[in-house]
Amino acid sequence: GVLAAGAAAGAIAKRSLPPQTAEQQAIAAGDMARQYALAANMTAVEQAELAGAAAGARAGLSGLTPKQQAFQAGAAAAAAGTLAGMTPEEQAAAAASAASKMAVTAGMGTQEANEAGAAAAGAAAAVAVAAAGGSAAEQATAAGA
Repeated sequence: GVLAAGAAAGAIAKRSLPPQTAEQQAIAAGDMARQYALAANMTAVEQAELAGAAAGARAGLSGLTPKQQAFQAGAAAAAAGTLAGMTPEEQAAAAASAASKMAVTAGMGTQEANEAGAAAAGAAAAVAVAAAGGSAAEQATAAGA
């Protein structure tokens, strides 16, 4: 269940990853978590949440700031959502959820966490538009610029 998934995300985050940047380690941890969730027959939403949690936790272990941890969590959740076949709207929601949860875990206040969630949702929306061949202007609009 969810508790086992949380433990798995933590364990995946702590795995020694080859020397690379903190961001790359976070991405790798998120992808490992997504694969674990997929193998465990979790839903797309659960896959995105687990990937986000693992990436955010790894970012924390790597010494990234709470804001960066939240961003990595959101990005990993959106990426997992894409691979799980979520719509752009679902990806944005998953990114916002993962980022705001990570922000709270990292010690941010409620308003900061909400802002981190909104930023992650905007970034996910822009990426989805870009993936669909949208222009830079369309990406900016999707991001809420």
